Amino acid sequence: MPTPWKGIGAVIGGFLIHFTLGTLYTFGNMSPYVVSYMRLHSHSKWIGYPDATWIFGLSIFGQGASMAFGGLIEKRIGARLTALLGSWIMSLGVLLSYFAVKSHLGLLVVTYGLLFGVGTGIAYAVAIAASMSWFPSRRGLVGGIVVAGFGGGSLVFDQFQTLYINPDNVRANVTAGGNERYFDQPAIIDRVPSCFVFLGLIYALMQAVGVALLRRPTAAELEERQELVGEAGDDTAAQETALDEGSPSKPRAWKPRRRMDSTPGQMVRKPQFWLLWATFLVNSQSVVYINTQYKSFGLSKGLNDHYLAIVGSLAAAFNAASRVMWGHLHDRVAYRALMFVLSFGMAVLMSTFTLSGAPWYYLLWVCAMFSLFAGNFALFPAACAKLYGQTNLTVNYGLLFTANATSGIIGALLTTVLKDAIGWLGLFLLGAAFSTLGAVFTLLFEVAGRRQELVGEAGDDTAAQETALDEGSPSKPVAMETSEHGNRGGESDSTPGQMVRKPQFWLLWATFLVNSQSVVYINTQYKSFGLSKGLNDHYLAIVGSLAAAFNAASRVMWGHLHDRVAYRALMFVLSFGMAVLMSTFTLSGAPWYYLLWVCAMFSLFAGNFALFPAACAKLYGQTNLTVNYGLLFTANATSGIIGALLTTVLKDAIGWLGLFLLGAAFSTLGAVFTLLFEVAGRV
Repeated sequence: MPTPWKGIGAVIGGFLIHFTLGTLYTFGNMSPYVVSYMRLHSHSKWIGYPDATWIFGLSIFGQGASMAFGGLIEKRIGARLTALLGSWIMSLGVLLSYFAVKSHLGLLVVTYGLLFGVGTGIAYAVAIAASMSWFPSRRGLVGGIVVAGFGGGSLVFDQFQTLYINPDNVRANVTAGGNERYFDQPAIIDRVPSCFVFLGLIYALMQAVGVALLRRPTAAELEERQELVGEAGDDTAAQETALDEGSPSKPRAWKPRRRMDSTPGQMVRKPQFWLLWATFLVNSQSVVYINTQYKSFGLSKGLNDHYLAIVGSLAAAFNAASRVMWGHLHDRVAYRALMFVLSFGMAVLMSTFTLSGAPWYYLLWVCAMFSLFAGNFALFPAACAKLYGQTNLTVNYGLLFTANATSGIIGALLTTVLKDAIGWLGLFLLGAAFSTLGAVFTLLFEVAGRRQELVGEAGDDTAAQETALDEGSPSKPVAMETSEHGNRGGESDSTPGQMVRKPQFWLLWATFLVNSQSVVYINTQYKSFGLSKGLNDHYLAIVGSLAAAFNAASRVMWGHLHDRVAYRALMFVLSFGMAVLMSTFTLSGAPWYYLLWVCAMFSLFAGNFALFPAACAKLYGQTNLTVNYGLLFTANATSGIIGALLTTVLKDAIGWLGLFLLGAAFSTLGAVFTLLFEVAGRV
């Protein structure tokens, strides 16, 4: 196969793998069925929607906790076997859920939550890094395309789940816990266990095809490709070392690079990494809330199940398409600007999600939110690759992705503890607050980069990478050298040890942590909240699909914007937007309002998963990206646990409004951390 087609094949393979891994976002659609079944046929008859948030929370915790480990595995057995191992662990978790759902919530948390997440984490960054390695000058776009699969998985499987379990569009007919609605019709809930079997087998088959296409280029193949595309006269060094420049760099003669990609250790010692991490954390909170609760919220609005399934599929389509858009924008626009738009947009959408119960409003909001939060998963890996290089991208992005894992726990905890007390409005306002924090952290990103420039390190050129993350003007042409890994641009890749010693890494981590709270709340409670609003199950499924579409498409958009817009600006918009959206999510019960808010929040929190890995790569290089991003992603893993705990403990006390307001508060923290990012860089 000619070299260019091998690269395209690798991107397609990565997309297919992520398409199955991204069924993580079908949890919001499956939640009403699973909870309804377990209330009647398991030992956990006490279960409610807030309790089920732990499944999603532990899933993203497992994803974040294992992502860096996946990078280490790749160094021993290669990208293909690592991707296959992780993918099939995830599919095994789905298959074992056939037994777990009949037994106890704790077992289902292990199979459909933790095991699903661990497998996803092992394969996630490997697929991104292998695909990016073929196109080093278009990391944002390529990363956006791959993670578009992650956002688009629910586009298809939301519909499959709903049409298989509830083909006749029967409404949830049991009201409990105030305004939570459940199914008790045997014709519906009896299909839940077998659904896991079909899903697991389909996933495993698709993953095998994707792994067959996925691989990294050899040094000779990369050199051949560079000659074919004319990269001898294309100065991508300025692009790759300037994470957040607002316009393309000028061409200049290409020379072998001097700077090494960042190792995970080097990456975590950078303040910007921790600002990225913190932004990812708080932005992921909206992802949790929307992804888990959009359908429940739709059901609470009286929307029918088939309509909700359609919304879910449309949202998934927007999610997937948006990831490509975000990734493409990341190649052209400063990361900070993109992340700010994402965060702020999510804050607005989440804070206004409950303003209306109209079906069209619900549809629009869900799709918009899925489009926005999709940007996280395009911008973060692209930024991680640009900042820290391709060599360690799998590990580096795995470290960054720990913020999302942390956010999953936080989101599940907050949803469980607060949802019943604060209601739908409070829960979404909480998510909006987290998104606002993400916007603030994004604005702070440039400050962190400048601080790092002033501090500097002997023999460490990664400071230049980090300070370039949020520049708003074209980079100056620089001579380029190439390493044995094929990375270019004078970057010095950071080891994980070097990375974790950087203050900026911990700011990124903290931002990822708090932003992930909104992801937990929204992702686990959006459908439950919808059900409480009287929305029917099919409508909620439609919203979920639309939100997934926005999620996927937004990731591409965020990834692309990350290549052209300053990280801090983008992350601030994302965080602040999530804060606004979550704080206004319960203002209306209209279906159209619900739709718009869910889509908007999914679109915003998607930015975490595009911006954080992209920033991680840019700051700490490609060499150790898998491990480095895995370390950063522990913030998301931590957030998943925290979210689950907070949801369990507070939801009944604070209701939907309180829960979403809590998410909005976390998003606001994310925005603050983003603003502090530049400060961290200057001090």
